[in-house]
Amino acid sequence: MMEAANELLDRFLDGDASEEDRRQVLAWLETDAEAMKRLGDRAELHADLRRSLQRRHIQEQAVASIEESVANDPSFRLTIGGPQEATRRGD
Repeated sequence: MMEAANELLDRFLDGDASEEDRRQVLAWLETDAEAMKRLGDRAELHADLRRSLQRRHIQEQAVASIEESVANDPSFRLTIGGPQEATRRGD
């Protein structure tokens, strides 16, 4: 039951719930105080997942940009962890 309830709440939060599912969630929230807590917990989890996916997307873009820079300019060198920024060999 808990897994099915979580899946229903996930669909509701994702905007993928059918009209019947949406009515079911709203009725459940009106009659069960624990349901509101569970919805809050699921909403927080969804927000965390969205932030994580956004960070991953930003990281992937950064890696792609570096790979493109290296591919377009073989003298490109990236120093990580030091005070220097990306430099070109011979600078």
